[in-house]
Amino acid sequence: KKKKKKKKKKKRGQIFFFFFKFLAKKKKKKRYMAIRQYFQALQIVYPATVVSVISIAMNILFNQLLIHGIHLGSLHMKGLGFKGSPLATTVSITFQLLLFYSYAIMFRKYHKKAWTGWTRESFRRERINNFLKIVVPITLADASQNWAYQFVSLQSGRLAEHDVASISVAYNLFGVLWSFYWGFGLAVIVRTGRYIGEGDISGLKLLIVASLITITCICIVVATLIYVFRDFIASIYTDDPQVKHLLSELMPILGVAFICGGVGWCASAVLEGSSRNRARGIVGMSCAWIVYFPVASFLAFYAPQKWRDRLPLSPVCLIWMTSLLVNIINGCIYWFLVLRTDWHQQILQAKTRSETLLQSKPKPDTARDELRQSLIPAEQPTHDDNDMDYSSPRGDALLSSNPPMVQDAGNSVQ
Repeated sequence: KKKKKKKKKKKRGQIFFFFFKFLAKKKKKKRYMAIRQYFQALQIVYPATVVSVISIAMNILFNQLLIHGIHLGSLHMKGLGFKGSPLATTVSITFQLLLFYSYAIMFRKYHKKAWTGWTRESFRRERINNFLKIVVPITLADASQNWAYQFVSLQSGRLAEHDVASISVAYNLFGVLWSFYWGFGLAVIVRTGRYIGEGDISGLKLLIVASLITITCICIVVATLIYVFRDFIASIYTDDPQVKHLLSELMPILGVAFICGGVGWCASAVLEGSSRNRARGIVGMSCAWIVYFPVASFLAFYAPQKWRDRLPLSPVCLIWMTSLLVNIINGCIYWFLVLRTDWHQQILQAKTRSETLLQSKPKPDTARDELRQSLIPAEQPTHDDNDMDYSSPRGDALLSSNPPMVQDAGNSVQ
């Protein structure tokens, strides 16, 4: 009994130890990601790349030291075993945060390009509300979509062991494929926000076309390589012949899903860069819970045996066929929203969010005049409107001679 009690206490201590280290790791990781995202918005990405590569090497070193110890000649240091793993990860993330902070902020002082320090104005109700309007929809959307995929994964316990192993490998591999896209997707988000902030619609449209072509080509090349080397990739994960066979059947579906997903993700990045997160979130959540979760669950786990006999695909392939269908639907809707976007209106909303119209708090007529002058194309002749009374018939005629966007801008400012 005493031995059992000691074992229980030891297990509880181990669980608490891992949980504590997990929380410590998460806090440091979030701080690093917040600083990294700030510099990415300023288009400063090289320091984060170098720091990440160095941190990977240090993580390998820390794992070796803390798990296995050192045994070099006369130098012997005993490792901590499995307890060393969370410690090594925590130390690596702390090192990553400190190195990035020291180089980017303390040494190079990149933050001074846009950072003016904390003030009460940073926490005005209008600014917080604008921030929440952007953050809350995208948070709920991404979390909800992940929950839908996780609920399908949880039901995989109904399947055979080789099916469960195949699902695990497929999700792991798709996460690796996602990293090939994400570098381009993040650049699209940042550049979209910059072009909208500058009011450069022609540059924005060129960016959309170039990013679509680039991302599509990258996804096709990666998917082709995955298909060609499917047997070798399967052998990296497992030696089980049944799992290898399932993965060889799954690779073509996975590749096509990645291509279709990349095309849709490009449009999603444009929507996110223009802060249209509510529309993006509604589409993502609807497809995840109305299409993916019920269809994948039914076909893979609850379909009658007669239906399963007629379907030539395994349950794992049916799940990923549903994922392919969802990627196609998502992509079509995202691109429909992008093509139907009024970019002039998006520029006006971006200027309002960035408070360029609220800093000096001018009178309505002055604000209308400044905004109208900033939106008139360079080749269009301008008018001296300093003495113009917009309430007069002549003033109304002058305002109506400008593009509809200028009228909307003036009305929204008033």
